[in-house]
Amino acid sequence: MKKLFQLILGLSLLLGFLAEAEEIRDYRCDLTVTPQGSLDIIETILYDFGDKQRHGIYRDIPLTVRLSPGTSPYKLDFGAFSVEMDGQPVPSSKEKISSSDAGEMIRLKIGDPYITISGIHSYVIRYHIARGIFPASDGNNDAIRWNVLGTGWNVPVRAFRCDVHLPRTLNRENVTVFSYTGRYGSTNSVASDAHWIDARHFYIQAKNLAPHEGVTVEVVYPKGLLGDTGRVEKISGFGALFAGSLPLPATLLTIGLIYLLARKNGLGQKTGSIAPRYRPPENLSILQAGLLLDKFADTEDLAPAILELGELGYLKIINPKGSKPLLQRTDKEPEEALTPDQRFLLDRILFAEGNSFSFDHLTSRKKERFFDRMQNLNKLLYDWAVDAGYMRENPKNTRLGYLFISLLISLPATAIILYEAYLEYGSQRLTGMIVTLIFFSLGISILIESIRKRLFMQFLFAVIWLAGSSIILLPIYQDIPYDRLIKSPLILLILLIGTILLFLRRVGPYTAKGLKAWREIMGYREFVTRVEEDRLRRLLKEYPDTLAKGLPYALLFGVASKWSKLYAALQLPPPDYYEGNWSDFDYGLRDMRDGLAQLSDPPASSTGGFSGGGGFSGGGGGGGGGGSW
Repeated sequence: MKKLFQLILGLSLLLGFLAEAEEIRDYRCDLTVTPQGSLDIIETILYDFGDKQRHGIYRDIPLTVRLSPGTSPYKLDFGAFSVEMDGQPVPSSKEKISSSDAGEMIRLKIGDPYITISGIHSYVIRYHIARGIFPASDGNNDAIRWNVLGTGWNVPVRAFRCDVHLPRTLNRENVTVFSYTGRYGSTNSVASDAHWIDARHFYIQAKNLAPHEGVTVEVVYPKGLLGDTGRVEKISGFGALFAGSLPLPATLLTIGLIYLLARKNGLGQKTGSIAPRYRPPENLSILQAGLLLDKFADTEDLAPAILELGELGYLKIINPKGSKPLLQRTDKEPEEALTPDQRFLLDRILFAEGNSFSFDHLTSRKKERFFDRMQNLNKLLYDWAVDAGYMRENPKNTRLGYLFISLLISLPATAIILYEAYLEYGSQRLTGMIVTLIFFSLGISILIESIRKRLFMQFLFAVIWLAGSSIILLPIYQDIPYDRLIKSPLILLILLIGTILLFLRRVGPYTAKGLKAWREIMGYREFVTRVEEDRLRRLLKEYPDTLAKGLPYALLFGVASKWSKLYAALQLPPPDYYEGNWSDFDYGLRDMRDGLAQLSDPPASSTGGFSGGGGFSGGGGGGGGGGSW
């Protein structure tokens, strides 16, 4: 009786254990081979947790493969991971782990760490393998080989099926299908023969696989039928970074040629030593100094030029509290000492319609007039730079020529990059990536413009724009290994375009006279941006106008707020041309610059449980594994 009781108790415990045991009810893999030899994989796993409370499953997918035991590993390129549970998005995370069999692996952990589940749940895992072609074991052919079910699963698999979809160059007549099942390295198979649904679609299936029994599918075909071949590059040292990648050397070569072109057009001219100066450059207006400083005649230099005209006595800045600044012309007649650009700004832009200029009520007509006249002022400045002997060529024309030639030079590398991107991502995904990249580039452009023009709202808009673009771009690149990432086609395209634009702002050759003037401007900038009260106090005894003449340049150099505070620190009255509370001076400057930026814009009419995948050791699944967590 006692033995019967023990037998019944043992059977009850066994049945209880079996009732709670986890298993994979159904494991399905849909494997699509592209004409280039990459693989798009969809795994659908029906996982039964039984009565156990788990967070989800994990999936281990090898990043490297060995063609035979004991040989060096070869690199795979993964990307485009996505996961679902029961038809809905589910939290997931990734990390790298190592295995003695499969080497380095991605562990994809699927499930919410704050929620537990039990019973039966369906998981769908999608990913892309850029390199799925390897030499066949006979040495004469190529093979598509993938360990569909890794040997790391520690639960039984009741039903298994793998559907393989071949590209148009492969079909039932020119391929041979093999399968291997069992533990790591097994060359046996209990899977079915290939069942052909049509000439390019077959499946194999198996039932009741024990824990740690994997399945490998191999499709052997004659070399040359796919875009990629069985030729592989061993992972070893620095050279592996460049192996098998034409876009990277093409991009680096193109960047080198663009650099030489930019050097020929004034990039990196030897400027000589810069000595601090305590007085502004002689015989230069601030607009001319601004052009020589960065080779651009732009709106940012207008506000300093207005302060300069005020310091010369030709206008007053009226800054009533709560209102936008108003410019009022004085009775002082223009003198011959004024430069042509100063006269043009005074007579043709600021006071062409009367003796006052308001930054309120910026009508479209006012914007259109202002924009047209600014183009004339900019042309006047660019022509002056050449005629006066400061630059060898109009820097605007230099930039246009550089841009045209650099784009021509970039065409071959761009074609290679886009073709590589097409092979890696396909036309539909590539189109989406390029559109997103364009939006991201526009955001960068808006951000740079907002910083240059000091426009806070535009800066905020650019940040939001870039954040949205990044959210879309991040999933595209987050699964790409770091060494593959720097060779990713669109990353290379960004690098190429970024190099062109970076050099674009620096081309424009100075003459010897221009370099001398540039050094003087930079020397004065050293003084203006670093001066301290004591030093300035001593200079004022020798040059009483030091503060007044320096204020426009302080605005040009971006330190107007610091410079304006020196008036109070030295107990000096505000400049004669300023009417209003001096503590509001910085706000008035901001309003003035914002207004000038708006006016200079072109008018509208002009413009886990973790599942495993396997190594390629020849059969029986391979590295990788899975289970619940």
